[in-house]
Amino acid sequence: MTEKHLILLQILFISAVTDHRQRTIPNELIIFYFIWGLLLGGEYGVWHIIPYVCRFFIPLLLLGPVFFHYHAGAGDIKLISLILAWEGILEGAELLFPGMLLSLLLISVASLGKQRNLRFIPEKTTLPMAVPIFLGATPGLIIKAMEATLPISL
Repeated sequence: MTEKHLILLQILFISAVTDHRQRTIPNELIIFYFIWGLLLGGEYGVWHIIPYVCRFFIPLLLLGPVFFHYHAGAGDIKLISLILAWEGILEGAELLFPGMLLSLLLISVASLGKQRNLRFIPEKTTLPMAVPIFLGATPGLIIKAMEATLPISL
């Protein structure tokens, strides 16, 4: 596994655990990994800073209305922006897509349960979005890491 994929798995795992337990993703965690991404930089040296910062702040600005109008967590939006900054827009979207589908499925099940007054859905249900993002992105990260280390393509 490459270092970048290990770090992304670490970001997603820590975010999923803290989001599940505390219903929040600490800003310190996002800031730490944002700075770590700035310092690692790769082979581009200083010239990676501007695209990296743009890949973080542009999705953050575009997803801002989701936070204000649909009650998505600000930590979840910052986590999505951080993944897009680390991985790039296309690769990051490819990585986040299964987790977004999983969270949509969980939201649908929860809303159907609330409409039908089922007992297995608590009254005050909030979905920690980092958990489905972690579960959806983990297979993609493992496959990307295997493709980077194996001589054959999967």
